Amino acid sequence: MGSLACLDLKDGKTIWTKDLEFEVQSSPAIAGRQLIVLGTKGELVSLAAGRESKELGRTKLQDMFHASPALADGRMFHAGRNEMAFFR
Repeated sequence: MGSLACLDLKDGKTIWTKDLEFEVQSSPAIAGRQLIVLGTKGELVSLAAGRESKELGRTKLQDMFHASPALADGRMFHAGRNEMAFFR
């Protein structure tokens, strides 16, 4: 399954952890102050990048994903098993 942990850069201690409740094989991406996580079965979650565990949004894409999201020119690209999607 997928889980996230926020660590303090100074001492390495865990600030928070979050169980995403889905499998993740890709690396998360940072867009501005958001952390983007893409699950293998299309679960897409956005979290605030910070010292508090705060989920900003969640959606479901209709494909399988093993590659990390790519960010370029204000867009987010997702390479799925069957097709490629992008969002602005």
